[in-house]
Amino acid sequence: MTAADCLVTKAGPGSIAEAMIKGLPCLLTAFVPGQEEGNITYVTDNGAGAFVPDEEPEKVADKVAEWLSDPELMLKMSTAAQRLGRPDAALDITRRMCDTLLDLGIELEEVGASAPGELAEGGKAEAAKGGGSDGGGYPVQQPPRPGPGPEPSAGVVDDELLQSLQSLGFSRQDAEAAAKRSPTVEAAVEWLEAHES
Repeated sequence: MTAADCLVTKAGPGSIAEAMIKGLPCLLTAFVPGQEEGNITYVTDNGAGAFVPDEEPEKVADKVAEWLSDPELMLKMSTAAQRLGRPDAALDITRRMCDTLLDLGIELEEVGASAPGELAEGGKAEAAKGGGSDGGGYPVQQPPRPGPGPEPSAGVVDDELLQSLQSLGFSRQDAEAAAKRSPTVEAAVEWLEAHES
C-alpha cells in the first residue's frame, strides 16, 4: 500500500484500517450487507473516500481518474484518512485486555521463560490464577508492564525519535507527523518517504 495513491476495495474493515494508517483515500465498491455498511458511512462521512457500486465499473474508473487529476482533493482525503488511522490499535487493545485481567485480580506471569517477553520452551505460559489458559485452551503470557510514570498514549511524540528524524534533515512538522505514526526511525522515514509532496 505504501506505493499506492488510493485504494479501490470492498468495505472490509481490515483493508480500510490499513489504508487509513497509510493515509490512502478509499474508493469503496462493495460491502457485506449488515456487516460492512457502517464502514462506508464512516469513510465517506469523514471525508476519507467515496462509495461507487462495483456494478458500475465505468463510474469506478471515472471516480479514480477524478481523484488522481485533483491533487488538492487527494491531499484533503489523505489527511482525513490519516486522522482516522489508528496504527497502535492492536497494542492498545492488548493493553486494555491485560489491564482488565489485572483489575479483576488475575495476575499473569511467565513460566520458564529465559528472558522477559520470551515464551517458555514449547510456547507455554500460564496464569497464576485462572488455570494457565484463557478458557479457550490458549496459554496466557504476561505482557510487558510499563515502568514508573504514565503510559504513552497514541499520538504522543517520542522526543528521541523526533530528534533523530530532525538530525536526518526532516522538518519538525514532518518529523512530528511521522513520529506519531511510527515507533522506529526506519518506520518513520518510510512513512515520510511515502507521504512526500
